[in-house]
Amino acid sequence: MSRARSGDALDSGRDKFGAIVGQGAFLGVDVMTMPGVKIGEAVEVGPGTYVHEDVPDRRRCT
Repeated sequence: MSRARSGDALDSGRDKFGAIVGQGAFLGVDVMTMPGVKIGEAVEVGPGTYVHEDVPDRRRCT
């Protein structure tokens, strides 16, 4: 059994995994994201928002 080294890509069977958050994005308190959601740069996500699809750059979601 080989051990993964830091920076090695691992096959998870998914195209994307976890939330991917762009630079300068702001996520309020109690924000929930689905696995694989991409939140663009300078996005503002309001408190208690449920993000279930990708959000383009410079948008505001509430």
